[in-house]
Amino acid sequence: SIMLLVILILGLISCVPEATELVFSDTATQTNTPTDTLTPSLAATQTPWVITATQQAAGATAITTRSLFFLSLPDGGYYHLFAYSPDSLPLTRLTGNAWDDITPALGPDGNWLAYSSRENGYWDLSLLNLQTGASLRLTDTLAYDASPSWSPDGSWLAYETYGEQSMEIAIRSTTDPAEEPIFLTRDTSLDCSPAWSPYGRQIAFVSNRSGEPEIWIADLDHASSDQFLNLSKNSRTIESHPAWSPDGTRLAWASADLETGLSSIWVWDARLPTEPAVPMAAGDWP
Repeated sequence: SIMLLVILILGLISCVPEATELVFSDTATQTNTPTDTLTPSLAATQTPWVITATQQAAGATAITTRSLFFLSLPDGGYYHLFAYSPDSLPLTRLTGNAWDDITPALGPDGNWLAYSSRENGYWDLSLLNLQTGASLRLTDTLAYDASPSWSPDGSWLAYETYGEQSMEIAIRSTTDPAEEPIFLTRDTSLDCSPAWSPYGRQIAFVSNRSGEPEIWIADLDHASSDQFLNLSKNSRTIESHPAWSPDGTRLAWASADLETGLSSIWVWDARLPTEPAVPMAAGDWP
């Protein structure tokens, strides 16, 4: 029988934001080319590993979204998904099939985990129901699809995909996976690692459109002429791994110096968009 996850996971997020309408500029175009995406089905593909926690002592810290981590780790010749909390949850396996699962991202309601799976021999986006262990495939094409990032209302996923010319950022519905994806970027530069702002109207990503990997912002409310903004603007460093603060007021990323090889964490304040980012500490992943 299928076991339910404990209230531990279901109570991660107490409320879900209202649905946010997506408005894109002319740059974000919807593909007219039909894909080979199959009609999605929701089926339990394996026995779920139930996340349980030992009884906490009085005064122990409750598990929150800040203390719960979802990881992709090598085990038995494949990369599998795991959950871990340094406070209360030991490293717990979530998947264990004979294929790789990578780049997990927890949905805003705490029930679904988006990730990239190589079940068919190529990388597709899938959703894992943390209550039942059932999986839902969102894409089924030969293109590389990975690094999903949820919209605040859970209705959309931004992700990196190999497009017609290079790696692009696309957006796909989670409520109607049969819908064609919307391409946020479509050019010859490499665009990857999207991070959707908790406010819902901006998506940060890595792009080499300036000549080297930089951190860029796509503003979903602006026209194509000023939709994209370069935040890092440093030709002496390589930027990666953009990550928003939970309240959406700050964006952090890693910056590696090309001369020294040292990496540091930089932070940009979204409330002061014209101010440059500032270094905060050493590190290679915020």
